[in-house]
Amino acid sequence: MVVGGNKMRIIVLSGQLYSLLNFRGHLLREMVNRGHEVIACAPPADTSLEKGILVLGVRYIPIDFDRTGMSPLQDCRLILRLYSLFRELKPDCLLSYTIKPVVYGSIAAQLASVSTIFSLITGLGYAFIGTGKRKRLLNRLVSALYRLSLRFNRLVFFQNPDDRDLFIKNQMV
Repeated sequence: MVVGGNKMRIIVLSGQLYSLLNFRGHLLREMVNRGHEVIACAPPADTSLEKGILVLGVRYIPIDFDRTGMSPLQDCRLILRLYSLFRELKPDCLLSYTIKPVVYGSIAAQLASVSTIFSLITGLGYAFIGTGKRKRLLNRLVSALYRLSLRFNRLVFFQNPDDRDLFIKNQMV
């Protein structure tokens, strides 16, 4: 990924450091090999995982958040932390995946004037599974958050074509 022939500062934001290392490690390494400065952000984890990220030539900045919690106050704090981080680091690009990094990372990146925002939808997750009144309400809320945040993205990648079709059908992307 080169914009105008220049090397880029890229932040990759995830809900788990384990996932960054084990599922996106090749991508991180390739970006570094192409001369980009890559910064991985995820909640704190085992030091062996942190060392694994560093071995790839990637800087690691822990971002503490509860990836499964549903506290609006905590989520607002996460947006503010990410906004501050993005303003400080001035990345050229954000790539995020898993629901909270996608939603709140995209919003914070837009507010911080990050020029290029990409998201990867790896699956529908808890909010889209199951039935009942509470699940329908959660589904509507999450759909609205996706709809809001994904409009700031230059491109949204989907691992599963069925998920892509659902996002298009429900006008979330």
